Amino acid sequence: PISWKKDDEWDGDLLSSLFEIILPLAYGFKPELVILAVGSNIRIQEVTLAHLTHFLQVLAEGRILVISQASDLVETLVSSLLGNPLAAMSSFVLQQENALVLVKLRQELKQHWKLL
Repeated sequence: PISWKKDDEWDGDLLSSLFEIILPLAYGFKPELVILAVGSNIRIQEVTLAHLTHFLQVLAEGRILVISQASDLVETLVSSLLGNPLAAMSSFVLQQENALVLVKLRQELKQHWKLL
């Protein structure tokens, strides 16, 4: 898990970690199954969650298990999994403190994962 420094919405931070760390590692690992757990205290917008689900779905040849405690997000998750068109995303800001967390994590992981 990536621990964010601030307790605000995580849209920009989550997407940055997805593209900078999670997806490169996942493509190198070639998982047979992707598990996405969505807690009830998630602090991202529905559109971000839909895009996240879409990006993770391409891994493991589409085999993804989604577990959600957030019943209000189930419709968004199912819609994304069914391949329905995604709403456009607005721009998001990566918080400076969290950018530093990602840089440090990437440097640590780079020693073991050449894809980074």
